[in-house]
Order: sequence, then structure tokens, then C-alpha cells
Amino acid sequence: MPFTIAAFITRKPEVSPTDFATHYDETHIPLLKSLVGDAFPESITRYYVRRAKSDPSGLTPLVFGGSAADFDYDVVSIMTFADEPAAQKFQQKYGEPEIQAKLGGDMAKFQVLEKLRVIAFQDPVVSS
Repeated sequence: MPFTIAAFITRKPEVSPTDFATHYDETHIPLLKSLVGDAFPESITRYYVRRAKSDPSGLTPLVFGGSAADFDYDVVSIMTFADEPAAQKFQQKYGEPEIQAKLGGDMAKFQVLEKLRVIAFQDPVVSS
């Protein structure tokens, strides 16, 4: 049974949404893969926040209900594993001090570490 984890990540204010996505996709994910090896998730799907076209700065999230100030994440990153033991293997590898130091150093370049949130999900319920 697949096991799904989501990470909610906030970019540093001085990093543009475009530079954030580029760094995450082209630097951070390959670094993560190189460091955790065969413990890497089966997939990592990223959902970047859509920005309001009415904001010339390109920074305001497009929200439905509430205000943009209520939502400060820039990407929801969905990691899918074969099963819970595979996710635990990833977490164990990810938690190794040398790997944590390398990943943490990279993360500090483009994201607000204090706002990072990670949660596991049950299997999806789909309506059509």
C-alpha cells in the first residue's frame, strides 16, 4: 500500500517564487536523491502556489476564502513511497547527521526552515 507524506515549504522573502522553484527542482531534489540513494521516494510531486495575476509583483498567492496573508507556503511537495517501511527507511537516512548537515545547508539558502511542516496522509478518497 503506498505511503504518502506532504511537506509544506515557505521560500525566504528575498528569494523570488521563480528562483525558489528553480532551486528546489534543479538543486535541492537532485541533492536529496544523491544523498539518500535507494531510500529516495518513488516520486516527489510538487504543487507550487499559483500567484494572483492582479499583483504586478507576482508575490500574492491566489486564494479562495480567507486572505493571502493566511497562507504563507510556496509549495506542497508530495512524496510517495512503496509502503510505510520505505518511508521509515527514507526518514532514517534523511536523519543521519552528515546528510542533515548537507541538506540543511542547502535548505537554508532558499527556504524558511522554521515554517517547514511535514505530515503523513491516509490513502486518498476520490470522488468524481
